[in-house]
Amino acid sequence: MKKFHLILAITALLASARPGSLFPQSRLYEGPDDPAGDPAAEREVHMDGNRFQIYLNTGGYTGHWGFLDGSKWPRNSQQGLDMYDGCRLIVGSKIFLENDTLPVTDGNRLNSGADLDSLFIIESDAESETAPGGTISWSFTPVFGYFNEVSETPAISIDPASWPVSGWPSRGDELKWPGEWNGRFGRGVQYAQLESYFVMNDAQDQEWLLAEKEVRYY
Repeated sequence: MKKFHLILAITALLASARPGSLFPQSRLYEGPDDPAGDPAAEREVHMDGNRFQIYLNTGGYTGHWGFLDGSKWPRNSQQGLDMYDGCRLIVGSKIFLENDTLPVTDGNRLNSGADLDSLFIIESDAESETAPGGTISWSFTPVFGYFNEVSETPAISIDPASWPVSGWPSRGDELKWPGEWNGRFGRGVQYAQLESYFVMNDAQDQEWLLAEKEVRYY
């Protein structure tokens, strides 16, 4: 039996792995003041378009072999093929520190050739890592505010009942465009047959503050 494979890739390109080639972020963040991610905000849905069906979970992955019919082609068919097992978001970064704890973001300092500690942080979805005791996710988890909390699905372009009732997070605590779709193409525009919109963060992650860590990151 042949399997159809879907590959989703998010790539961050760095100029070089050497401190002398890296530059700090130059523009201040002006987006929403999102709360910390919460597993209670996790939602799932099947994205049906043309003859495809994609299982989407706002914990940060698509596909789930054999679960809730997974991601199939053709959809709505007992003969449909599971296209792939699962696709998960993975984000990595390299951080430079001095005195084992202080992040170095000044471009001149990075380019000075100073002997700095480096820390690689790799983050993935909510199932990949938890705090000691297994009670709090230390990975990406979805945040409230970007969907109707009484909805069983994330915000879906064709279902206004799934959109946040008071509007979409904008800047700080401001909300915008209640009753309108806020998607890839802008206010109220729905070019795509079907869209979903959600936000994740890893604000609960305390891994690099543990006392036993030789290098800590605040």
